[in-house]
Amino acid sequence: IMMIPKGVKQKRNRPKRTSNKKHLEWVATLPCCICGKFGVQVHHLLRADPKRGMSRRSSDEFTIPLCYKHHQELHLNGNENFYLATHNVDGKELAEKLWRSSNVR
Repeated sequence: IMMIPKGVKQKRNRPKRTSNKKHLEWVATLPCCICGKFGVQVHHLLRADPKRGMSRRSSDEFTIPLCYKHHQELHLNGNENFYLATHNVDGKELAEKLWRSSNVR
């Protein structure tokens, strides 16, 4: 067992999350993936990112466009995958498609 001297902070090896402001801005210009309305909020998928940990937001590559109404409903529902499935949306597949087609990276 390796002892760490008192007062020395232990460095954690957390995987870096992908951050891309231009991609988020682009996703925000798209219509809601449920109802097609414009004026969306960018939703970071909770379960899609393998690098996401407790109290950490998913990487920007795992984002989908949702209008205010559907974004609120999704968070109030609690089960992201079930909520999106009831609206025939595969969130992870959509996010991956948007990430691949984004021309701002």
